[in-house]
Amino acid sequence: MKKISFLSLALLLIVTIVSAQNKKDIDWRRMGSNKNVTFYEIQDNFYQYWTDKTPQKGQSYKIFKRWEQKVAPRVYPSGNLSLLSSNYSNYMEWLKKQPSNENTFHNKNSASISNWTTLNGTSVATGYDTGSGRLNYIAFDPVDSQTMYVNAPDGGLWKTIDNGITWETNTDFLSIIGSSGLVIDPTNTNTMYLASGDRESDRRSIGVLKTTDGGSTWSPTGLVWTATDNYRISKIIMHPSNPSIMMVTTDGGIFRTTDGWVTNTLTSNPESFSDIEYKPGNSNIVYASSTYYDTVSETTAGYIYKSVDGGINWTIASGIPTSDVSRIEMAVTTANPAILYAIVGNANRGLKGVYKSTDSGDNFSLVYETTATNPNILHADPSPPASPTPGWNGGQADHDLAIAVSPLDANLVTIGGINQWQSTDGGVNWTRITHWLGVKAGYPGFQYPPTETKPYMHADIQYIAYSPHDDTTLYATCDGGISKGESNGTTWEDITNNIVVGQQTNIALSAINQNLFFAGLQDIGSLRATSPGNWFVLTGGDGEDGFIDRTNDNIIISSTTNGEFYRTKNGVTSYYPTTNGEWFSPIHQDPSVATLVYLGGRPALYYSTDILTKPDGDTPPNWTALGTPHAGNNILRFEIAPSNNQVIYTITNDRLSKSTDAGVNWTNITGTLPVGSAKLKNLTISNTDPNKVWVVFSGYDATSKVFKTINGGTTWIDLHSSTLPNLPINTIVHINDSMQDGIFIGADIGVYYIDNTQNSWSAYNNNLPNNAVQDLEIFYLSANSGKLRAATYGRGSWETDMNFNTLGINTITPSNSEAPILYPNPVTKGIVNVKLPNENSKYDFEVYDMLGKKIASGKIDSNSNEIILNASNGLYTIKLMHQGENIMFTQKIIVE
Repeated sequence: MKKISFLSLALLLIVTIVSAQNKKDIDWRRMGSNKNVTFYEIQDNFYQYWTDKTPQKGQSYKIFKRWEQKVAPRVYPSGNLSLLSSNYSNYMEWLKKQPSNENTFHNKNSASISNWTTLNGTSVATGYDTGSGRLNYIAFDPVDSQTMYVNAPDGGLWKTIDNGITWETNTDFLSIIGSSGLVIDPTNTNTMYLASGDRESDRRSIGVLKTTDGGSTWSPTGLVWTATDNYRISKIIMHPSNPSIMMVTTDGGIFRTTDGWVTNTLTSNPESFSDIEYKPGNSNIVYASSTYYDTVSETTAGYIYKSVDGGINWTIASGIPTSDVSRIEMAVTTANPAILYAIVGNANRGLKGVYKSTDSGDNFSLVYETTATNPNILHADPSPPASPTPGWNGGQADHDLAIAVSPLDANLVTIGGINQWQSTDGGVNWTRITHWLGVKAGYPGFQYPPTETKPYMHADIQYIAYSPHDDTTLYATCDGGISKGESNGTTWEDITNNIVVGQQTNIALSAINQNLFFAGLQDIGSLRATSPGNWFVLTGGDGEDGFIDRTNDNIIISSTTNGEFYRTKNGVTSYYPTTNGEWFSPIHQDPSVATLVYLGGRPALYYSTDILTKPDGDTPPNWTALGTPHAGNNILRFEIAPSNNQVIYTITNDRLSKSTDAGVNWTNITGTLPVGSAKLKNLTISNTDPNKVWVVFSGYDATSKVFKTINGGTTWIDLHSSTLPNLPINTIVHINDSMQDGIFIGADIGVYYIDNTQNSWSAYNNNLPNNAVQDLEIFYLSANSGKLRAATYGRGSWETDMNFNTLGINTITPSNSEAPILYPNPVTKGIVNVKLPNENSKYDFEVYDMLGKKIASGKIDSNSNEIILNASNGLYTIKLMHQGENIMFTQKIIVE
C-alpha cells in the first residue's frame, strides 16, 4: 500500500494546480460539484455529451435538467456558482437594516401581518407512485430505540420519537435548511452535530453546526466556511467512544477534530471524498473512499484509503479500479469486522462493480460486475449487454448510491440505486427486493411490467441502514421519503407520514372552491387537494405547470417535464405527449373564453380549443401555432391580460414581448429593462388595466429585482428594487381590483409586499420557512379578505389569511363620481374632511393602523362629515362602507 505523507500532499497540490491550468476537470454529472468552473462550462459539457444520444431513465439526464432549470437564471450572466450560497447572508444583511429586527441565527423571521400555516397535512398524498420528497440520510439515537432523524436537501432536519409514526422539525429558519449528516453524542443525546449543505447540486456547506438542547437551537462551530470556500460535506462520523473526535468527508478532503470542532485539521489529499467508516471494534482503523480526476488521462480514479491511527495518516488500498470511477460507497459489519464492501459507480454512473476486502481494507477483490449475464443493477432497466437497452451501462450513482450489510450475517448485503437489490452470498448474486414500479397494496395492476412481484418503493435510493437497536430491520430513504424493511427487507412499510419536504414548482387554485387546489412537485408529480392536508396523486414524474378549469372544478390540466400534459376530467386521466418543449412549459386558460387554452415552452405560442372538451381516451388535442415573439427562443413565461384577452405578454431568454391580437403579432417591449444584468423570470398583469404590467428578475444584481410599466411597455420604472434583499425573485402576483396596485413577490427566501403608497418593500414572512418561494396565488374569499398561497421548494404548500384593509386596498372600484373625497392628505390637525357624492349618502367608517389594528370607527353623513384622528404620526387606512349599497372605499391617510 502507498502511504500519503504531507510532502506527497504538497507535490500533489502542485501537480493538480499545473494540470488544472492546462485542462479543466468538467463533468456535467457532477453539476455544481465541479470545482473552479462556471455554470456555462458545465452546461456546454452536458450538451456536447448528449449530441446524437437519446436519454433514457436512469442516465442522470433528468437530474441535470432539473439543476439547469433552477440554476441558470440565478447565476446569469456570470455563471459564477458560488453566488448560490449567498442567499442567507444577503437576506440577513437586509434584515438587519429593517426596524424591529427580532432575528437571531436560529429564531423565526420577523414579519408584518402575515401568519403562514402549512397546507400539507399529516401524511403523504394517496395514490400509487407517491411520496413527499428526497430524504438524504438516517441518524439513530444511540440510546432511545424509538428516536431517529432524517434530513431533506431543502426541507430540514426531521425527528421522530415514536419510530416514524409522527415527525417534527424546527430547522425551518436555519441559514441552510438542508444537511448531509448528523451525529449524536451517546453520553448526552441533547448534544448533536449537523453537517450543513447538501452533498449534491448547488447547496454548499457553511460547516458544522452544534446543538446542546436536542435541536431546539443551533450554533456554528469552529468549522465554518463561506460560499467562496466552495465545500460540500458528504458525511460526518463520530468516534464510538470519544464524542469529541469527529471527521467529515468533503469534496476537498477529510477534516478531523479532537475537541468537538473547536479546531480542526485537513488530514487527507484534497480529493472528493464520498464516504467514511470506522472499523467495528477498533476505532483506530478508519476507511474513506474518494474519486480523483486526472486531467492528463481525462479519467476519474477511485481510491479507498485506510488509517490505522484514527484518521491522522492515510494509505491507499489495492484492488479498487483506478479509472472510470464516479463514486464509491462502503459498508462494514459487526458480523465480521475484517470485511469491507465497496460499491463503485462507473463514469456513466452505472455499476462498475461490487468489491470486497476480507483483510480490513488492505486489499479488495471484484465480486460482481456487469457482464453478458450480470445486469447493471444501478440502472432502471438492468438489462445485460446481450439484450442492451439505450444507456444500459449508465445509471445515477452520483445521485443515488447506498449500501448496507447485516450486523448478523456478513454475506447479506443490500444496495440501492434506482431500486434496491440484495445478495445473500457476499455480493456474488443479486436479487431485486424493491422496484420503483412494483406492487403496492390497494393498487392492483399498477406495477410495470405486469409480472413484477417485488414491492413498490419510490425511485432513487439515497441511504440504507440497519437500526442499532434491531439487527434485522432495514431503513431506506429515497426521493419519496423513508421506508422500514422488516426481516432484512422482506416486507416494507412507508413511514414518511407527516414529513413535508416537497420541492414544489407551482400551486394552482380553483376559481370557486377555496378548498380545491393542486401542486406540481419535483420527483412526486402533480397532486390535488380537496381540503388542506388531503392530497392525492393526479400524475407522476416531475410536476410542473397547470390549472383548474375556472368553470368546472372536475377538469384539471397538469404537466410534467418538456411540455407533456395530462387532463384529469371527472377522475379519468388522459395523457397528451408533446415534443421539444421547455423543461417547464407554461400553460394557461384564457380569462374570457373558457374553452381556449394557450401553451408556451416553444418559440411560437400555441392554442387549443378542444383540450378541455375532447372525449376521454380520444386522440390528442389540436394545437395551432400563433406568432413567434422571439425567433429561436422558447417562451419561458406568458400571461394573458384578464381585462382584455387580446393582450398577451411573453418572456423569452432576454426579451419581454407583447401582442395585442391574441398572439398573432408580437412587439419587443423590453426597452430599458436590465436584461443584460439579470434574467427575466416572471410577470403579472393588472386585472383591470392591460397596460399595467410588473416583471421580476432572478439573480444577484441588487438593482434589478422588480420593474413596472403603466403604458404597456413603452416605459419602465424600477419598483424600489434596492429596498429588497439581494435574492433571486421567482414569482409575482397582483391583487385584483387594488387601486393602490398591491403586489406580492416570492423570492429565494420569503414573500414581500408593496403598493403605490409605499417607497420600500416589506417582509410578509411570519412562520414561513427559509425556502425559495416558487409560486404565489390568491383566493378571494370576499371583498375584504382572501388567502395568499405559496409553493415552496422544499417545504411544500403554505397559506396566510389576508385582510385587504390592512394592506390599503380598494376592494371595489366604482366610478370616481361615486367615491367620497377625503382631505387634506397629509393630515396636520387630526381632522379628515369627507366630501360625500350626494347629500343623502351615509357611510360607516373604520380607521386602521399599519399593523391592521382598528383605532377608530363611526358614521358619516351630510350632518357629520369629519373623522377625528387622535393618532400619532404615521400611515393609516380609512375604510368607508355605504349603508345602503354593497360598496366600500378605502384610502390611505398620512398623519403629520
